[in-house]
Amino acid sequence: MNYQFSIHFKTRECMKKNISSDHFLKKSDFKDLIKIMKICLLFLFAFIFHTMATDSNAQDAIVSLKSNSATVSQLINEIEKQTDYLVVYSNREVDTNRRVNFQNRSNKVSTYLDEAFSDTDIGYNFENDYIVLSKRARQNAVTLSQAIQAVQQGRTVTGKVTDENAEPIIGATIMLKGTDTGVVSDTNGRYSINVLNRDAVLVFSYIGFLTKEIPVGDQREINVTFSEDLIGLEEVVVIGYGSIRTADVTSAVVSVKPESYTQGSVRDIGQLIQGKVAGLIINTTSGNPSGSSSIRLRGNTTLHGTSTNPLILIDGVPGDFNTVSPDDIESIDVLKDGSAAAIYGTRGTNGVIIITTKRAN
Repeated sequence: MNYQFSIHFKTRECMKKNISSDHFLKKSDFKDLIKIMKICLLFLFAFIFHTMATDSNAQDAIVSLKSNSATVSQLINEIEKQTDYLVVYSNREVDTNRRVNFQNRSNKVSTYLDEAFSDTDIGYNFENDYIVLSKRARQNAVTLSQAIQAVQQGRTVTGKVTDENAEPIIGATIMLKGTDTGVVSDTNGRYSINVLNRDAVLVFSYIGFLTKEIPVGDQREINVTFSEDLIGLEEVVVIGYGSIRTADVTSAVVSVKPESYTQGSVRDIGQLIQGKVAGLIINTTSGNPSGSSSIRLRGNTTLHGTSTNPLILIDGVPGDFNTVSPDDIESIDVLKDGSAAAIYGTRGTNGVIIITTKRAN
């Protein structure tokens, strides 16, 4: 009986130890959980303070100006140049030409912005690496992506292109200077083009007329009247019967001036005008420095083995490209059609190349 009591007593002691052990483990797990929560809260507060500090650093960045008086555009340029921030705004809302008098030549970005827009309805927000300028009434509703999209869209400029007789010009080219953006005028001379900012310059051009460059500024409609390029039309072209003005040419004549010659070392006249005349093909038949070039104007005109090279005249005398130095050339005129080369008869069937050499003045 005593033996049974002893066993029963030991069993109860073991159960107490197990219960105590389980209770101890649960308290330990609870303490670990508390520690993890404290660490998470610590990191959370650290992240929040870092974010606030970043925004504060953006506003507290120091910018120096060259003088106490500057335009809004100059202030924006200095902020972008001296900090890592890009200022985003719309030209339709922000007057960048407005001049502002600042108290100090060196100050915080936020202070400069406050002084620049204190008397206006323009506010600012710091978002990541951007400073967004917008009207205060809708400042909270404007996101960074919307502001960038508004800047990229810019505004549309329209107008009409005419000549001196008020006749519309079809196919005139309107380019945004410094870019590959451009449009052409329609059958009524009308055009429409998107510009990014008020500093944009439109370049208007058309063959036979003087090119015009017009700053956009605040204009939304720009009408252009072209003037004839009389200088180009007064140039002299050599033809079979003599010399006439470019404006009076009715046949296929191409004149190549010295400024259009191929630059660099050339061995004959053919290389001077290679690629300068439409329909004129010049090939080098061998690697011999003194070898002749193969010349084709408007392609081959016969299936037989006879020569299809055009007639070459040097100061009115028949010759070839090897009989004159490229340095002695004044001008080269290519007569491409039958009417221009009619005076030379069958010898001008394949076209005529007239070479005029330099003369003493």
